[in-house]
Amino acid sequence: MQLDEEPARRVRTVDLDPRFPPADEPMAWTWFRTGIGVGIGVLCAAVAAVMLLFRPGLGMLPVPFVTAAPVAVAVALGGRWGTVRRARWARVPLFPDRSGAAPAPRAAGVVRRFGTTVTVTPTRVVVREAFTVTEVPRHLVTGLAARHDGDLSLQVEGGRPILVPAGGGAGRYAHHRPRQVRMAYALIGLLDSVPVEGGSGQVVIRRRTGVVVLAVVGPILVCVLAAAIGGAFR
Repeated sequence: MQLDEEPARRVRTVDLDPRFPPADEPMAWTWFRTGIGVGIGVLCAAVAAVMLLFRPGLGMLPVPFVTAAPVAVAVALGGRWGTVRRARWARVPLFPDRSGAAPAPRAAGVVRRFGTTVTVTPTRVVVREAFTVTEVPRHLVTGLAARHDGDLSLQVEGGRPILVPAGGGAGRYAHHRPRQVRMAYALIGLLDSVPVEGGSGQVVIRRRTGVVVLAVVGPILVCVLAAAIGGAFR
């Protein structure tokens, strides 16, 4: 675990999984592998063309080759693009450089990322997700950690970490790094610039009852409505 803590600021940054996948990992798509994939696609396309032009009576036999050609090319080029993207983001620090002057103070701020809203005020940090709202008193927030699954977590004094989804929880190979970095930069900027006030309170987690009910009842209403419309046209 890597730790970077500055005595001048209360919030510290923690990288719980510094081993971000490098560009030369076993699953990386080098130019050689990409060329092989594209070559297989071109070969399949050529075989399918020969069958269709010179052997029209083969029926469905050319279909697998016609299907495999674009798939092979897409997989090869997509894999190469992913490898280049990982190499680029592997060079980007996960947290911003905080060694300079302190940022200008702000009254409050909001960060919105892929269904998650984080509000930072002098007295609390509010994390709003689809079904829950978590309120954390500012004096209890001791750090911000980067998780291996692409999300973040608020480190809370005397309590368990609070998950802050960054929209990258699909796994390390799903290119979560850009979303995690952008979320971390924005949140650290707010935590450093919004001053802390007050020293009381505890973590409160509330369910968004209306959203939960809508998620349960909504599909049922849609099915009933679809059945009613279908019955009206019989």
